[in-house]
Amino acid sequence: MSIKPKSDTNKMALVRDFLKSVGLKPEEVLSKEAQSMPHRTVIEYPNQLSEQQQIDAMLRALTQKLKQDIIAETQEIGQKTV
Repeated sequence: MSIKPKSDTNKMALVRDFLKSVGLKPEEVLSKEAQSMPHRTVIEYPNQLSEQQQIDAMLRALTQKLKQDIIAETQEIGQKTV
């Protein structure tokens, strides 16, 4: 008998959970991403992004949110020192 940690970590679930933890809604991020690319056509499933495209879109949104938070915090610290 042995206990092994799960090695099948679902990237999509991890990214979704992380987005939720910083206050973003993954479904809104993905719908905005799909609407922003009308020039792309997927033959099999119209209006749906591949799993990797969804992960990329959510990571871009996460990066943007973190940048905004860092800028806001930096500005607050700058105002307090003045």
